[in-house]
Amino acid sequence: MRAEERAGHRNIGALRLRKVRAIVPPPLPGLADYHDGVIGASLFNNFVVAIDYDARRITLHDPKSWKPPPQAKTVPYRLEHNAPFVEVGILDADGRRIPAAVVVDLGAGHPISLNLGVVEGLAAPTGAIRAIVGFGVSGRLPGRLGRIPGLEIGGLTLHDVVATFPDSEVQRPGGADFRGGNLGDGVLQRFNVAIDYRSRRLALTPNKAFDRPFEWDMSGLWLQPDTHGALVVDFVVENSPARAAGVLVGDVVTTVNGGAVKAADLSSLRETLRNPGRQVDMTVLRDGKPVPVSLRTARLL
Repeated sequence: MRAEERAGHRNIGALRLRKVRAIVPPPLPGLADYHDGVIGASLFNNFVVAIDYDARRITLHDPKSWKPPPQAKTVPYRLEHNAPFVEVGILDADGRRIPAAVVVDLGAGHPISLNLGVVEGLAAPTGAIRAIVGFGVSGRLPGRLGRIPGLEIGGLTLHDVVATFPDSEVQRPGGADFRGGNLGDGVLQRFNVAIDYRSRRLALTPNKAFDRPFEWDMSGLWLQPDTHGALVVDFVVENSPARAAGVLVGDVVTTVNGGAVKAADLSSLRETLRNPGRQVDMTVLRDGKPVPVSLRTARLL
């Protein structure tokens, strides 16, 4: 199936847009189940885009009159193939700061994804586990998952950060060159972020979530919607609660703690599975037959 292009009028809050080109792709399982679309740079390039994670509000400012908040840290970025790259510092177990150029990706749910073999001097942390570390237009991203002692950006340091390390063959999803890796929403949401497209800079103001501990899935399950909107077990981490409970790849999860679940529930279910000590009672379909399974979440990292 191919994407279609359509033109028409669009409203974003109080903003009225006329004769806007929209691309309408075919549904992508795993990406189109919890949102209706994506707003692209061709719109945002005309504004300073301020994202207030505390208030859950996006404000579009006139770049001619906008100034960074007085308490913000300003971080320059460079645009390469229409992708914004910033430099961050990775702090390793020996206290070294390893510089890395990473793309800023508001749509990525992880804190930071780092490309081993690309960032000089970088190694996966001791105790990193095999997992599915993400999912994109090109499909599932296998790799490793671990904690880095620190991540520095704009002179500010986040500690004990969960980082993903995709396998070499998936470091360029869709052919894109992410260089050192990908800075995701798991880090960006700890700031109120303003993106000044004309001046090519980020303004980062630490918010209420800045010191919140970084967490990851604590079940060992990687669930993925199928084409019918069901949640299928696509991967099970070794030595995890899900593995101990006997969950198998290919199981279809139909209920969690007595409630029916479907693809649209995946985001909230993932948040539930990031909390330790949660009792999770599920029903899965295996070879067409319902099978009860129970697990208790626990930190894997």
